[in-house]
Amino acid sequence: MAREAENIRRNIGYMSQKFSLYDDLTVEENIRFFSGIYGVPAKLRAERRDFVLKMAGLEERRGAMTRLLSGGWKQRLALGCAILHDPPILFLDEPTSGVDPIARRGFWDLIYELSAAGRTIFVTTHYMEEAEYCIGWR
Repeated sequence: MAREAENIRRNIGYMSQKFSLYDDLTVEENIRFFSGIYGVPAKLRAERRDFVLKMAGLEERRGAMTRLLSGGWKQRLALGCAILHDPPILFLDEPTSGVDPIARRGFWDLIYELSAAGRTIFVTTHYMEEAEYCIGWR
């Protein structure tokens, strides 16, 4: 791992249970920041930003301060930031923790879409009904 750290980082997306977002930045500024962290090539950044905004349903909130977003919107943004570099493998740590039931269902719909697009997704959860959502993913 020490010798291949950069290669590994390019192939893995990680969303922590505790938001890794910056509350004093807007939605779009967080996306821009994480694009740089993940090394998204400059020529692809606008395309990846637009993909994340659309995927997360945040197009109308792109200029909103992150601290003003509800837990569900923050989760969507955090997921978007984790996939900016289009990794084939995702690790989601308690992805719906603290999210209301309606937002939780929507979040799982996003996870299913990402899985259907060919990503391998590892999920940790203490919600047993959510663990069952993972059975049968192909």
